[in-house]
Amino acid sequence: MHWWWLGLSLIGGVVLFLADLYRAQAKKGEPWLGKNWRVTLAFYVPMGAVSGWFMFYYGPPVLYRGVVAFIHLYNDPSAPLLKLVPGWVALMAAFAVMYGASKAWRGGRMARNAGLYRKSFWKLLLALCLWVGSATLIVVGFYVTIRLR
Repeated sequence: MHWWWLGLSLIGGVVLFLADLYRAQAKKGEPWLGKNWRVTLAFYVPMGAVSGWFMFYYGPPVLYRGVVAFIHLYNDPSAPLLKLVPGWVALMAAFAVMYGASKAWRGGRMARNAGLYRKSFWKLLLALCLWVGSATLIVVGFYVTIRLR
């Protein structure tokens, strides 16, 4: 990578971090940098630079190498790790479905507390269905993993 890309990633990280800080402070209705702005900048600028460095400078090559390694692993029929892929994919999908279920459960509880009982029932039913679906994904993924052995 070139030096200009390193500089651009540092600047991009600082800009993204400070923009996020501005948005969070505006949502709370507080001043942008707070009362002690020197300490705020001394803390957030280096943190933004480091996060930009990892996100823009190191992130793309690491992601590229990971994808290439996975493709080589997938195309190698003698790879022992290939047999674990369905279980891991099912586990990741199940975690995503569980996250949706927890959000639906929270929405259902909030609707019930607000007195919206019909909406509450459907949201809680959706949460239950998503939890059953995530358990099914885990069982199917590990069944396929065991059958591949």
